[in-house]
Amino acid sequence: MVDQLVVRNIVRYFIQNHVLMAELSIQIAPGMFIGNVLIRYAYVNGTLEPADIGYQKESL
Repeated sequence: MVDQLVVRNIVRYFIQNHVLMAELSIQIAPGMFIGNVLIRYAYVNGTLEPADIGYQKESL
């Protein structure tokens, strides 16, 4: 049973098609991941803000 999902331990930033992206791993136990949250950032009014947020299931 999962006590708490953790999404802050592994964050990977990268550029894809000239767009800043972030990938946050969703951890349910030490060494056990269920997927990733993918965030696409957009430049809005002088700052980078999250524009799209999606989920990518971990393939086993």
